[in-house]
Amino acid sequence: MNGLKGFSQANQETQPLIAILKTLSERYNVSFSYVDETIANIEATLPSEDLELADVIYELELSTNLKFSILNSRFITITKRKATDKTIIREQLEEVVVKNYLTSGITKLNDGSLTVKPEQFGILPGLIEPDVLQTIQALPGVFSVEESVSNINVRGGTHDQNLILWDGIKMYQSGHFFGLISAFNPYTTKKVNVSKNGTRARFGDGVSSVIDMQLSDDVDGKFNAGAGFNLINAHAYAKIPLTHRTELQLSTRRSITDLIVTPTYDQYFKRVFQDSDLSNNAKSDAIISQNEDFSFYDITAKLLYDISKKDKVRLHFMNINNSLNYEERSTINDRSDALNSSLSQQNFAYGLTYTRDWSNSFSTRAQFYVTNYDLDATNFDIINNQRLIQENEVFDGSARLDFDYEPNHNFKFNLGYQFSEIGISNLEDVNNPNFRSFVRDVVRSHSVYAESAFLSTNAKTRLNIGVRINHIDISDDILIEPRLNFSQRFLNAFRFELLGELKSQTASQIIDLQNDFLGIEKRRWVLATERTETEVINEKSLFPVPIVKSKQASAGIHFNKNNF
Repeated sequence: MNGLKGFSQANQETQPLIAILKTLSERYNVSFSYVDETIANIEATLPSEDLELADVIYELELSTNLKFSILNSRFITITKRKATDKTIIREQLEEVVVKNYLTSGITKLNDGSLTVKPEQFGILPGLIEPDVLQTIQALPGVFSVEESVSNINVRGGTHDQNLILWDGIKMYQSGHFFGLISAFNPYTTKKVNVSKNGTRARFGDGVSSVIDMQLSDDVDGKFNAGAGFNLINAHAYAKIPLTHRTELQLSTRRSITDLIVTPTYDQYFKRVFQDSDLSNNAKSDAIISQNEDFSFYDITAKLLYDISKKDKVRLHFMNINNSLNYEERSTINDRSDALNSSLSQQNFAYGLTYTRDWSNSFSTRAQFYVTNYDLDATNFDIINNQRLIQENEVFDGSARLDFDYEPNHNFKFNLGYQFSEIGISNLEDVNNPNFRSFVRDVVRSHSVYAESAFLSTNAKTRLNIGVRINHIDISDDILIEPRLNFSQRFLNAFRFELLGELKSQTASQIIDLQNDFLGIEKRRWVLATERTETEVINEKSLFPVPIVKSKQASAGIHFNKNNF
């Protein structure tokens, strides 16, 4: 890939240790005690915000060769290390993560989840440039049955059983080129958390996994921009400070396939449209010529506004679009016809997040989002003189309120409520013979959840216990979903892990016919219904769709020593 990229300053520059300690004091609400000459002329790199305090201390000990002693949840002393301490730091394994898991930029946390940071991606087989979803497929238990990039199967689940979140907003479309390219820009995605079991209680849906993509959420006053292109698309992104309290993050990507046809595009085209109506019609003797026009684009925007040190507002927007038009010309019984078939797939997402820090230990977070997925196809069958219109639309609106309480660095508590309304419609319209079917289902759900997390001072023991209680209006049942996540480090290099969860989801994807939507994007979204038996409405058979439920439990022992 060729590209241009600019930064206001290096991401990993060193700074005086005294400045780092001041930042960490505000970040973790702790006080450092030291003699001035102990830290004089010592520089280090500011640890990431994603780390626990114990992990931050461990990193500073390695980089400064000083000894940090945690007296209690508020006070930490810094002293020079004695010669006899050199072996101690080799033996104590206070880090709570396994870094460079598979490659740089992938970190395994001790809660069983994995964090992927696209900006730190290393080299993976078959990956020539960053791709969020393709990188995830390198993780154990994650693959693609269809051998595509954006259609992911986790531990035998289907793609629709993954809860895909973009900055907290649920996404119903994840790919361009109908699965061959990830729809999420890796240059603006700060990190991706992947959880396959023992997920947090705040997450509903996604009986197979949770893929939580997060953009930068800090107004840091730094300008960052870049642009690039390859033989499929061109992209650009920018992180623009507007004032000392506001920042705008933008990114866009667009295919160049409608401007220039490249060998790469030809291979992608053959891969996507094989066995579709587009390729099958081309084999017919009645088709004289066929001309296709395919394009895709995505646009993301995020506005960050820090009202005060305690109040923050975030606005989110995303638009993903795939568009295909193809014209067929034929001569049947000395009659010439030229008809246009089309396929359009897009996902709009809007969101608003407000965060309030009431104190150093208590905060609230309110979020509202709307996401709209639309798949439309018009298919003209010249040979059979038939026109078929198909539409699949999803409208998902959700509101959430979270309360977070952290009395000290050992305990965290989360309590929340979420309301969700999902409407899914399916349309089929045929002109020969005349047939029209329109079905729309709506599901409303109310969920309350609570979770407590414990992390020992030496970061060797972690215990997360939570429960999520769902009421879905199509059922009188109350779904109780407990969550468990336990991790214990022992013998320095070993860690025991126990994970468990119950989950459910109401929206799924099905395939009615292999030639639906031109035979390209065959899957359509449907909702769980109250129907227990097959119903026939307007000559259309409506099958019962159940609420998908899952039970997972796993246990394992991990070994980590000297990067092995």
